[in-house]
Amino acid sequence: MDHERLVRKAQKGDVDAFVELTRRFQHFAFGSALAQVHDFQQAEDIVQEAFVAAWSGLATLAEPSAFPGGSGELSATMLSACCAGNSCIPCR
Repeated sequence: MDHERLVRKAQKGDVDAFVELTRRFQHFAFGSALAQVHDFQQAEDIVQEAFVAAWSGLATLAEPSAFPGGSGELSATMLSACCAGNSCIPCR
């Protein structure tokens, strides 16, 4: 199933569809986060927060092909999750 169809299903509350999207993009997201913070555990936390934010924002996503937002947007979301409130080591 293509990712746009999975996004549409996830937007309707299909958790299994979102799990599949997460599976497809988790390695990219983790690599991006690790490159930014250089800490394995923190990168895992950032990716988890980014996917929680993605799930929460799916209903407002007008175009399914925009998920996950491209590397720049996903990276910015992860950095925001990391650096909000100085809850992490300094982002590099």
